[in-house]
Amino acid sequence: MLDEMSENDPICYQKFINRQMESFHKTLSPPIIRFVVKLTQKLNKEPLIVNFCEWSIIPEPESSDTPIPVKCGDMFMINEGN
Repeated sequence: MLDEMSENDPICYQKFINRQMESFHKTLSPPIIRFVVKLTQKLNKEPLIVNFCEWSIIPEPESSDTPIPVKCGDMFMINEGN
């Protein structure tokens, strides 16, 4: 199918390949940290650090009324040198 497209409509084929490459590069780009919040948990008094990031792979909300897409990673412990 792509072979046919490249022969029959090279301009359309090139646009298709460019879109695919752009999409591929977005999936490889790492999240960008925008800000960090450090909290103290109420029950155990342990610190909780939350990174708020922007990532091109997460779509923008469709409107101001739609929920904001969120991606959560695994929690892990850090040693703050205490």
